[in-house]
Amino acid sequence: IKEVMESEPNIFKFSRIPVYRGSIEDVTGIVLTKRLFKQSMEDDSVSLYTIQDKIHSIHENLPVTIVLDMFIKKKQHMFLVKDSYDQTEGIVTLEDCVETLLGIEIMDESDTTEDMRHLAKLKMKKKRREEKLRDKELEDKESQLGSSQFS
Repeated sequence: IKEVMESEPNIFKFSRIPVYRGSIEDVTGIVLTKRLFKQSMEDDSVSLYTIQDKIHSIHENLPVTIVLDMFIKKKQHMFLVKDSYDQTEGIVTLEDCVETLLGIEIMDESDTTEDMRHLAKLKMKKKRREEKLRDKELEDKESQLGSSQFS
């Protein structure tokens, strides 16, 4: 928890945070920021994985009315969205559903960007590009090491 709080100073402007292991393709759960704050006051050496709650996954093509019903039935406010290849597309919130149904962006006191979905999509694409670059660099290094052994 201490590491997250030091590396993400703006974390408390969100009420819920997805927790992932290594990459966004391995989301393991969700943490409420007020629980994170409370735990940090008690013992900040605890892992996020020990205080996370389950996050439910949905398919990207579900209609908003179905997703809204699922939020109500599961008493959740955030779902993980997967594509047809089971790749992480992002997250969807109860607020997203309400905004879609009303056709307007709901701005609260902590919002600095009007179109959060667009911003989230841009951040997701950037993160994926960075992961692909890291993977490519590793492959290049491995291939260089492999070819130098046979020279």
